[in-house]
Amino acid sequence: MKVPRLKISDPGLTSLKSAARPAIVMPAMFALADQVIKQPQTAIFAAFGSFAFLVLAEFGGPPRTRLTAYLSLAGAGVVLIVVGTLCSGNAWLATGAMAVVGFAILFSGVINGYFTAAATAAILLFVLPVAVPAPVSAIPWRLAGFGLAAAAGICAVMLLWPPRRQATLSSDAARACLALADLADNAFSGDQQATEARIAAAREAVKALVSRFQSMPHQPTGPTRPRAAFAGLADELRWLLESLVAVTGPTGDIGRSLLRALERSRSVKRIVAMARRPFDPAAVGLKKTEYRQADVLDADAVAIAHERLGAVSDAIRVPGGFAAPIEPAANADAQTRFLNFVGRSVVVR
Repeated sequence: MKVPRLKISDPGLTSLKSAARPAIVMPAMFALADQVIKQPQTAIFAAFGSFAFLVLAEFGGPPRTRLTAYLSLAGAGVVLIVVGTLCSGNAWLATGAMAVVGFAILFSGVINGYFTAAATAAILLFVLPVAVPAPVSAIPWRLAGFGLAAAAGICAVMLLWPPRRQATLSSDAARACLALADLADNAFSGDQQATEARIAAAREAVKALVSRFQSMPHQPTGPTRPRAAFAGLADELRWLLESLVAVTGPTGDIGRSLLRALERSRSVKRIVAMARRPFDPAAVGLKKTEYRQADVLDADAVAIAHERLGAVSDAIRVPGGFAAPIEPAANADAQTRFLNFVGRSVVVR
């Protein structure tokens, strides 16, 4: 029995570095507070404060902007710890304060991406003091532990393997866009070999972008829309790639889905497939299909194909085939009616 190999995708060891920082800093801060300062409140806030800075929050952008964001989070943490401690003595007051503060923190994400990136860490910095009752006299010790965590955490994220993910992600996105542009430029050149090479290059570029994006512990954040756009860029480029492959590959992925559906039908004995560029039906497992090189532009030919496929409509409504038919417009032409029959909508711009 062959055991599947575990494939780990971590471009630039990004995830490893992100995991190593808290693994180094958190135990050190906890040991310092517990063994040297010997204050339980300080130890708790040193450990969880480090967790908030190194695991729950990650800011993108230039170094100065990132430093400002981390310092702002530290300042907000001081306020949250003080308010949380003051409310911790009364369960009803703590519940009400949690509702108000939690809503305010989460709603602040509409301001920009940095508030969104800091939200989870900020909530922890309020939940911890409000959920662990303590007198007012514990506030200095709690702030001391948080101060240790903030200082060590900020130094770690700024100096210990400082990330360059945004630049690397931008480069990968640029390469994927250029590869897709080359594929689109060559879409109808008639050179099948060149088209296949460009399809392979585009797939590799998009795969590299998706792999890097998925390996990031946190999505890109920033105050501007271009940075926020990275969140959906990988999916958009992947969709564009499949759309281009559908019209540039031999018969297209759409045509192959139809051929596979027809091949599975017992009532279909012989299939003649016409396409602009050559392909070998046997090479893709099609046994009933014969290839003819041609373009189907004749409206009568399209209408005949529509009529013949109507007899095997159930066979093509399967996974890998086509969706349910769409009701065509009253004035639709033969090609539009056929496209609606195979479940594709037509938008006229």
